[in-house]
Amino acid sequence: ILVFALIAAAIPTTTTTSVSAIVYEGLSGEHQGGNMGQSQDQSESISMLERGAVAMGFNQSKISHQFKSTPSGGEISITALNNNDTETIKQIKNHISIIQKEFSSGNFTKPFYIHEQDVPDTKIMGEKKDFIKYTINEIDNGSTLILETKDKELLGAIHQFMAFQGTEHQGH
Repeated sequence: ILVFALIAAAIPTTTTTSVSAIVYEGLSGEHQGGNMGQSQDQSESISMLERGAVAMGFNQSKISHQFKSTPSGGEISITALNNNDTETIKQIKNHISIIQKEFSSGNFTKPFYIHEQDVPDTKIMGEKKDFIKYTINEIDNGSTLILETKDKELLGAIHQFMAFQGTEHQGH
């Protein structure tokens, strides 16, 4: 089993979060002993998962992440793969609550940090933050953040955001 440790002193966000160590087990079971033999895409994917765990507060190999465009905006759903994993479920619900507050205030630093690039249409979503309604739907094994708008420009931006995120987080 491949084990990675990531030490983070700070996460680029307005919310104070401290993470001293996060250990990942089984992110890439076919490789043992380091990144030797991994393709560039595999290394980038593992790096993104490591940054995601720091920013989100849970092991990315224990969750499913879905991004869906809807007629009125979009949905970000995160669920624990194990319905009995109460710790991960608690961490998911906490993360969704935090990003609801951050996104509502126009703060999209977590997606930028996780993907190491500007995430499509977060600029317009930040500029027009008052025209997006963010609602949390709690589910048994996770949580969903629902984004809704009546603004046509924002609707397109939310759909681009969801498409990018869905592609980037494909497979987990």
